[in-house]
Amino acid sequence: MLRTTILRALIAILIVMSVAPGPTQAVPPEPSPLTLFPRGTLILFRARADLDGRPPHEVILVGQVPAFPGAPQDVLHGVIAAVAPVGGPGRAPAWTLVYREQLAGRGFLPPLIGPLAGGAQSSRSRVVVFPSLAWPGPRLAYDVVGFDGRRAVVLLRRQGIAGAVVLVDRKVVERGAVGALAWTMEDRRMVPTPFRGTLPETLPRAYWRYAARRGVVAADRRVRVAVGQILYLVREGGGGIPVIAPDRRLDLVEEGYRAREPGTYTITIHPVSGGGSPFVLTVDVADPGAQAR
Repeated sequence: MLRTTILRALIAILIVMSVAPGPTQAVPPEPSPLTLFPRGTLILFRARADLDGRPPHEVILVGQVPAFPGAPQDVLHGVIAAVAPVGGPGRAPAWTLVYREQLAGRGFLPPLIGPLAGGAQSSRSRVVVFPSLAWPGPRLAYDVVGFDGRRAVVLLRRQGIAGAVVLVDRKVVERGAVGALAWTMEDRRMVPTPFRGTLPETLPRAYWRYAARRGVVAADRRVRVAVGQILYLVREGGGGIPVIAPDRRLDLVEEGYRAREPGTYTITIHPVSGGGSPFVLTVDVADPGAQAR
C-alpha cells in the first residue's frame, strides 16, 4: 500500500513537471535612438509608423545636432530608421538606418506622416513630411520622403514658403494667405495643382527666438498669443541646451506651449553652460473671440 502511494505521488510530480511552463525569455529592449546621431544630440521628435507596408516598422526622428566648434548654429536632422532582432529571438535588436538628411531650416516643426495619392506602393504605405523654419521670415522649408519600392527617397523638396504645410485628403498641401497648393504623385514625380478641398481651421503658430550662449539673450521679454495658439521657443546658435520650465498651466503640444484660457503665463529658461541668470519670458494670452467683438 505504501509503495503504491509513493508511486502515484511520483507520477503526479512527473506530470506537473511536464506541463509546467519553462522560464520566460525577456524581450530585449529597443536600442536608444541617440546611437543614430552624433554625440550631444537632443531628440525633439519620435514616432513609430509603417511606411512601406512591410515589417519591420520604421521610427521617424528629428534630432537637434550640436554645432561643431566654429559653426554658428545647431542643425536639425531628419531620420528614418528600422529596428529588427539581430541573430534570432532573444538577441539584442539594432537600428538599420533608412534615411538621414540635414533639414534646410533650424526652427523645429513636428513631422507629418500619412498616405499620398498616386504614390503608394501598397495600400498601407505612407510618406513623411519633414518641415522646418528658416529666417528671416520665418519661411517654411520641407522635404517629402517616401519609398520607391526599394529605398527611402526625397520625393519633393521645397524652401522659402510663406505659409504652412499639412497632409489632407492624401495630398501634401501648402497653405498660404491667399490660397492652397496641393502636391500629388503622377508618373513617379510630384505634381502641383490648386487645392479645392476644405482645410482644417487652425491658428497660425507663434515663434519666439533666443540664444543661449553666456546666458539667455532675446530681443523681447514678452510675447502675445491667442488662446489655443501654439508658441514655439526657437533656440539659435550653439552652446549648451538650456532647461526650460514652463508655467504648469501651459500644455505641451508638438514641442510648443499652448494655453487653454486667457491670462498671463511665464516660461523660465535656465542656462546650463556659460553662466548667466534664469531668463523669464512673459506670455500674454488673449481670447481671440473677445478681440473680434
